[in-house]
Amino acid sequence: MKKLHLLYGFLLAVLLLSCGSNKSFQALLKSNDNEQKLIAAREYVQRGKYSRSLSLLENVTPFFRGTRYAHEVMFLTAQSHFGLKDFYTAASYFESYQKLYPRDKFAEESKFMTGYSYYMESPNLRLDQEMTRRGITAFESFIEMYPESTRMPEALKYLDELKEKLAFKELLNARLYFNMGIFLGNNYRAAAITADNAIKDFPASKFREDFAILILRSKFREAEVSVLAKQADRYQDALGAFENYAADFPEGRFIREAQRIQTSILRNIQ
Repeated sequence: MKKLHLLYGFLLAVLLLSCGSNKSFQALLKSNDNEQKLIAAREYVQRGKYSRSLSLLENVTPFFRGTRYAHEVMFLTAQSHFGLKDFYTAASYFESYQKLYPRDKFAEESKFMTGYSYYMESPNLRLDQEMTRRGITAFESFIEMYPESTRMPEALKYLDELKEKLAFKELLNARLYFNMGIFLGNNYRAAAITADNAIKDFPASKFREDFAILILRSKFREAEVSVLAKQADRYQDALGAFENYAADFPEGRFIREAQRIQTSILRNIQ
């Protein structure tokens, strides 16, 4: 029973403090003390109370526009949106900050956070990847602008993840074309072109071998289903795809399959 009384007393104290804190916040929000609002906004950001910091910052933004505090108001606003998981808006504020104040003390962090905000906003593979591409552009710009930054390892890591995400999406697209075969057109050609472009766009991708074998499969199948007049040239094209795969991946996961395809190609060329 004593423990229950202690617990009740603790909860009551927390409730009273919360009510008092809320009254204090509401009073501050309604006041004309803009400097105090900015000080409180800083504290709320540090404490992770982003809804309150954002309310105060939106309130004082017009007052501090054009003053020496304008840059800090914008940076804190960006941090607040990020803390509230409104990553798209956060990216917009961080990006604007870096453009408006490129030599300010928060410029480097804003540049990094622009990319990280887009990274967090990047959707699943079924959706449009515009945010993913924006994240790649932002991190590449950060790496070029701040090569000595302590955030470099993180930037490289996130950049690699975003690129691999796009590469994997292209791999899925190429596989889809391949699986469609000659349904409503020459989808083998589309599969080979998609995979070849992906290798050019993402030369360091971990999916490079998957693209290479898919090019070989696609060109071989295209030759098989072609009219007789085009088969010789297309088998030669497929043989070139085998040579590219074997040169890049002599001990690759698909080398035996590639060699079987080569045997079939040679049999048809002779």
